[in-house]
Amino acid sequence: MELRHVETLAIQLMRTHLGARSINGWEFKWNTRITSLGLCDYNKKVIQLSKPWMVKLSDYEIKDTILHEIAHVIAGPLAEHGKDWIAAAKLVGANPIAVANNEEVTTIGRSLATHLLVTPSGTVLKRYYRTPSLETYARVKTMYLPSNKAGTLGTLKIILNHQPLMEL
Repeated sequence: MELRHVETLAIQLMRTHLGARSINGWEFKWNTRITSLGLCDYNKKVIQLSKPWMVKLSDYEIKDTILHEIAHVIAGPLAEHGKDWIAAAKLVGANPIAVANNEEVTTIGRSLATHLLVTPSGTVLKRYYRTPSLETYARVKTMYLPSNKAGTLGTLKIILNHQPLMEL
């Protein structure tokens, strides 16, 4: 589905299921996150969808992701994926179990990191999804593992991630 159609669908479903809440401050926005499909931001009253993921999902998965986030709005900020969210998901017609496997989304998202902060043995400590700044490279010299400051101070490094699992 084209992104403009996804946005139109999201706004339409928000108006349908949130009614006055949609008019009362809830907005739709895009993000470029690759470790989640959608996001409900209670503080900003925004439902966000991931552009990289929306172009890859089926129409069913897109609609279900939108309804999933709408259910979060209805259930409230403390519901997480508990019984109140499940009830809200059923109310709006969303699958009360996430359609996209969270582990799969996280694994694919992690594989898209451009750079990695690693120990000398190759253990990944942090993933960067944009090229790190020069300041970040300079700070690496002063980074260490709290559990082994003496053994790791000055030994950490940022490397290119040459093993992407897939492209979004």
